[in-house]
Amino acid sequence: MNTKMTSAIEKIVLNAATFSGATIEPTFINFFYGNNGTGKSTIAKVIDPKDVVTGQPIDLKWQPGKSADDYTVLVYNREFVHANFQDYGKLKGVFTVGAQNIGIQNQITDKASQRAEQDKLTSEKTTEKGLKESARESQLSIFQENCWDKTKSLREGFAATQEGFKRKAPFADKVLQAANPTQHDIGELRTLYETAFDPNATTYREFQATGGTAKLKGSRGNELLGKSITSSYRDKSNNWKQKFIGYCCTHGLRLEFDIDMKKLGVTLGANSTRILPLRTLAKRSFFCASVL
Repeated sequence: MNTKMTSAIEKIVLNAATFSGATIEPTFINFFYGNNGTGKSTIAKVIDPKDVVTGQPIDLKWQPGKSADDYTVLVYNREFVHANFQDYGKLKGVFTVGAQNIGIQNQITDKASQRAEQDKLTSEKTTEKGLKESARESQLSIFQENCWDKTKSLREGFAATQEGFKRKAPFADKVLQAANPTQHDIGELRTLYETAFDPNATTYREFQATGGTAKLKGSRGNELLGKSITSSYRDKSNNWKQKFIGYCCTHGLRLEFDIDMKKLGVTLGANSTRILPLRTLAKRSFFCASVL
């Protein structure tokens, strides 16, 4: 009988699955066949060092002086197919080849799935935002209607103050700007309104700074501006000393009107709290009260 060519693998001892101490002495070319469960896949896993499970009692003995490092071991089995061939999407007959490429494809598939989830979430949030904006617009419309209806008599009674606010939307926006509305007496508002918007009233320019003290020369009381004001006190040694306090000055406000005691009273009342043009004061004080 002819001697068979030996294999680089001297002996395989199987102690896995249903095998215990089963020995195989392969030759240069070997052909294994049998039904399912007879050990074909187990032998393939033994030969492929990547599939050897750590701690599994499997003995693979190489010829003297040889090892797996001397060879490129190629095992084409089910695990190889699973690791290196994968369907490309839903295209029949098209495959992704190579473990690295399959890993990349799996990452792409995972990212695409994550993106689909984010797109779904974005769509849901967009829909929710649209519903809330719609509800807000509905509530704003109701608010504008209420503001407009409940201030009808005030708007008509103080019509001159409504310039720029003769529509519901800007009028309601102006109301919303009044963070701390103040209650005013309607009679006082009427007096201010009639004075500020009197068509026969005279408008005076705002008070202007003098620009220097030279203009005060010769005015009544000017001689006091150069005089210092001092005070006496005792120091630590109980001696009397003078302490500089400041300079003496005067301030005068001159208002001229035709003989109209009503206007004079309103003007003096306004200037008792702030010095502003009468028309400006009235306009600034009025609007918030008019929309309450």
